[in-house]
Amino acid sequence: MAGLSNNIYVPIFSGEHFDHWSVKMRTVLMSEDLWECVEEGYEAPNPTRTLTTEEKQRFRENRKNDAKALSLIQRGLSSSYFPRILDARTAKEAWDILHNEFQANVKVDATATAPEQVDNEPRKDPTSSFAKTHLDEHGTTPLLGVPFHDLTDSSPTVFYSRTLTATAMADLDKEEITPLVGEPFYDLVLSKSNIHPVYDMSFPPALDSLLPSTTVRSIIRCFGKTWEVKFCGRRIPKGFDSSWRKFVDDSNLVAGDALVFELLESTSIKVVFKVQILRCTIPPKLQELINKRRAESELVTIDDDDDDDDE
Repeated sequence: MAGLSNNIYVPIFSGEHFDHWSVKMRTVLMSEDLWECVEEGYEAPNPTRTLTTEEKQRFRENRKNDAKALSLIQRGLSSSYFPRILDARTAKEAWDILHNEFQANVKVDATATAPEQVDNEPRKDPTSSFAKTHLDEHGTTPLLGVPFHDLTDSSPTVFYSRTLTATAMADLDKEEITPLVGEPFYDLVLSKSNIHPVYDMSFPPALDSLLPSTTVRSIIRCFGKTWEVKFCGRRIPKGFDSSWRKFVDDSNLVAGDALVFELLESTSIKVVFKVQILRCTIPPKLQELINKRRAESELVTIDDDDDDDDE
């Protein structure tokens, strides 16, 4: 395979239309016979194992092709977005980081490919009574893709808010494990996808109705400190974007650490979580509460026909 030329056209991603950019970028990589490097990645051989001449040659070729693919992806990002993949060492790693952050926010409209129809009707104000009759089941305007209340009401919509007692408020600033302030909460044992290099953080569907369906600022309060991250309510599942890495890195989180997210406030402009870090373990009392909640949420069915057959 020939080396890369600077004359290769590379589309530039500057924060908009990631779905379009990724399609163009994939085509460029395929034209250079490099897409397999991105899609499947490659693994370096075990350093303790002696490679045959053929294996060494194959490894060098794979490493060279991966570097070419990574170079193209790097060239395809504006200076504002290149830091997102600064730590990526392979093409697949860089591609996965970008897709986890940006593709999740792209909402594909099933009618987007339908033939365009000429509309001779005069344009109407989306906040008029006409717009009120054209909301989907989620109360979202199909064309604008935002909750109708965001167009008509300047005051934030409250999805969830708890009035904390003085004791609970004081617990927010303690640098120690404290009792739960009350439902709802979400317990999570961190996996590799939650930390370096992907930094993905998603919340379960059970919390959907309590969280906004737009992109808003979010505050993490943990052991007397606060972090501001971006909450992405448009993606499925809802969760933080890669800005959550600041909290992960500052807290020295690793796979196996347990986190408990307690939802303190959720409006159309802000989401606030209290987070407690349980280093690689969950206290027995909390585990008992978690097990009880999970047991209550599980539906147990009994198949009478199977019992009859056994008899």
